[in-house]
Amino acid sequence: MAFALAVGAAGIRHRYIKPRRPQQTGKVERSRRIGHEEFWSRHTSTDFDTDTAARARERTYNHERFSLALQSRTPAEKLASFPPPSRAA
Repeated sequence: MAFALAVGAAGIRHRYIKPRRPQQTGKVERSRRIGHEEFWSRHTSTDFDTDTAARARERTYNHERFSLALQSRTPAEKLASFPPPSRAA
């Protein structure tokens, strides 16, 4: 319930997807695969501080690692290209 309230307060429309529909879950599945290939397959939670390493990986992914799907931009650069959301008064 808290998620639904937070999403609504941010002015975001939450849409549910049909189960077992790879056409709708492709972005999530790709993200999970990349995360596994680039991070989890190289580490175990017993050999390092998971939280610190995950934050470093997130920073690298969002600000340093470009994506061909984003026209060779990083996710942070792509996000910055959008106008800020308008807030309802």
